[in-house]
Amino acid sequence: MRCHSYRRTIRTAMPRSGAVRPWLLFVLGLVLFFGIAVAVILVLTVDDWQRDLSTNVAQTQLDHSDPSLRCVVLPDDLNAAAEKVRAVAAGLPGWSESHAVGDSADELRFERTTRWFRFVDDITVQLTATEAGTRISATSRSRVGKGDLGQNPRNLRELLGPLRAPSPLTE
Repeated sequence: MRCHSYRRTIRTAMPRSGAVRPWLLFVLGLVLFFGIAVAVILVLTVDDWQRDLSTNVAQTQLDHSDPSLRCVVLPDDLNAAAEKVRAVAAGLPGWSESHAVGDSADELRFERTTRWFRFVDDITVQLTATEAGTRISATSRSRVGKGDLGQNPRNLRELLGPLRAPSPLTE
C-alpha cells in the first residue's frame, strides 16, 4: 500500500507533458503584440525606405525634389530672420539652442531630443543675405546610428514649415 500512494503523489506533482503553460502563452502574446506595434510604427513613420534606413543626415537645397525641403527666403535682414528661426525653434517640443565655439552671426545651432529614446539630432541653420532678403538653409544630422527612419527630414520640415507660412500680420 505504501508504494501505491507514493506513485500517486509523484504522478500528481509532475506536469502533464502535453499541457501548455498559461504563462508561456502570455509571454508569447506580449512578444507578438509588441512586435506588431513596432512594425506598425515603422510603417507609419518611414517615408522613403531606401533613404531612411541608410542615411542619418538631411539638408535643404534650392532645387530639392521635395518642396518642403527647399531653402526658405524671408524678406528680412539677417538679425530679424535669425530671431524668427529662434522663436520657431523655441516653440517646438524637444528643441533647444546650442552654443558652439566659433558660432557666427549667420549660423544657428540647435539640438532636438527625441521623445522616447532620447536620441539627439544636431540642426545647423545657415543664414545668407540675398537681394530678396535672407535665405535660410538647414542641415539635420543624427549623432547615433546609420539610418534615421526619416527623423532628420521631419526635423527640417518642423522647423521650416512655420517660416514658410504667411504671417498673420502681413495678411
